Amino acid sequence: MFSKKGKGEYVHIYKGGKLYKSLKLSENNKVVITDGKDINIIVIENGCVYMKEANCHDGLCVKMGKISGAGESIVCLPHKIVVEIEGEKKDIDDSTY
Repeated sequence: MFSKKGKGEYVHIYKGGKLYKSLKLSENNKVVITDGKDINIIVIENGCVYMKEANCHDGLCVKMGKISGAGESIVCLPHKIVVEIEGEKKDIDDSTY
């Protein structure tokens, strides 16, 4: 069954396909992920999340900019990091159609 995506509420950060950390989108925060060689700095600020810094070769994750809506994501393929926003799921109603 389809569902309508609501406002973003949580940020889920995955590293190598496994959940690394979950945080509230409404609380400002900074997460540094490093293994001594690779580094990613993820910032949650004013209801948005973005990749502030990454030393990957293409930098596409940094260029993706800020996201805030449920279902949106930022991906750093070289470092295998995914940042996803989860929102409140609502049932289908007549206004969906």
